[in-house]
Amino acid sequence: MAKRGLCMLLALATVFSLTAPAFAEEEAEITEATEVEPVTAAATSGKCGDNVTWSFAGDTLTISGTGPMEDYDISYFNDIPWYPYLDSIKRVVIGNGVTGIGEWAFAYCESLASVTIPGSVISIGGDAFWGCSSLTSVTIPESVTSIGDGAFSDCWSLTGVTIPNSVTSIGWYAFGWCYSLTNVTIPDSVTSIGSSAFCYCAALTSVIVMNPNCTIMGPGGASDEGRTLYTLGDPSTTVILGYPGSTAEAYAKQYGNIFGSLVPEPTATPQPTAVPTPVPTATPKPQLAAPTVKIEKVSTGIKVSWNKIAGSPRYMVYYKEGNGGWTKIGTTTSTTYTRKAANLKNNVTYTFTVRCCENDKKTLLGPYKASNSLTYTAQLAAPTVKTAKVAGGIKVTWNKITGSPRYMVYYKEGNGGWKKIGTTTATTYTRAAKYLKNNVTYTFTVRCCANDKKTLLGPYKASNSITYKK
Repeated sequence: MAKRGLCMLLALATVFSLTAPAFAEEEAEITEATEVEPVTAAATSGKCGDNVTWSFAGDTLTISGTGPMEDYDISYFNDIPWYPYLDSIKRVVIGNGVTGIGEWAFAYCESLASVTIPGSVISIGGDAFWGCSSLTSVTIPESVTSIGDGAFSDCWSLTGVTIPNSVTSIGWYAFGWCYSLTNVTIPDSVTSIGSSAFCYCAALTSVIVMNPNCTIMGPGGASDEGRTLYTLGDPSTTVILGYPGSTAEAYAKQYGNIFGSLVPEPTATPQPTAVPTPVPTATPKPQLAAPTVKIEKVSTGIKVSWNKIAGSPRYMVYYKEGNGGWTKIGTTTSTTYTRKAANLKNNVTYTFTVRCCENDKKTLLGPYKASNSLTYTAQLAAPTVKTAKVAGGIKVTWNKITGSPRYMVYYKEGNGGWKKIGTTTATTYTRAAKYLKNNVTYTFTVRCCANDKKTLLGPYKASNSITYKK
């Protein structure tokens, strides 16, 4: 199934890449030549906003409190508090009092089948439900005014969505790649629809646009295989319904959709009224210039820098790999951003761009210019790891890698996933017998690591496997 460059590559690079194994244990410091204490089980509750908490039990994630949830960053996806339970979450219940669903909050909850959004929620953050491929329907309450970029993108099983008359804006790619979505009505409260909002919705047969003056942005680009990412479904399969002379009709004519006219509601016989005083219209805000963007390789990854544009309160940063589509990273008030090595692929060519942006982190204020391109190469080699059974357990050894201040050590049982043990400055580590299971096959690996005990500096190679017998 074709995937887009805009979101999926970033997600795969961050969460599922072979150069970034999935970790089931929290980090512990490895003392020189000795054992690590057993790892504490992942938390089942905590904070996810200034006055918002979360708890997980069974298959249900519950969000409670008042005010907005915290926004999360795909670049640090495993910082999401319920990250260890992504595969187990089947139901999300958001309590009354929560006003905002954070960016990326429930992304990748691939088993999520039911979500309850209360009437206190005002905004649904960007990519909030991205990739919830088991979600079949969602009811958005009449309190919500904005649906963020990519909010329900890649919800492959989503067949229906109710957009209430309170929503004023639908973001870029908001329902992109919802392959099962069959029809949608966009109420007259919506004043703007972002680029590619309903792109790649293969089953979408009709889109009704009730606001005759709604701003409908054009396609946001092309997919990796060159297909245009149309905003209101594929022109060959999606009929657009709107009022005669509307922006919906203009969009349909421009991009080749069949257009169907809605019948305007009959109006009452006009009564004589006083001539109103003309209200002066606001002068449109001029577009700001595109920042000039430069990138360079630094010790921690790729540094992006650009010139300050007068009048721009924030900047939206994007990147792309090779000839793929642009992927949004986020916004900043700074004029520099460093893409960390852990989020870059070896021998892949990267290009970045920056656009001026409002403080709402959504409204773009001008065009963009692409940076120079740079092929990233991993800084340090993967250590060669060997294991051997010793009297005290299993001894792990590896070669010293010049420039690596520390090493991150992992193990796995049989064909299971990698589990992080911790970091050390040594080139040996012994897994004590008391932490080993009889007749279980173990494999270890080691990666170069920065002194912050988090930033990984290179790929890994698995050791030989050894079956432990007591």
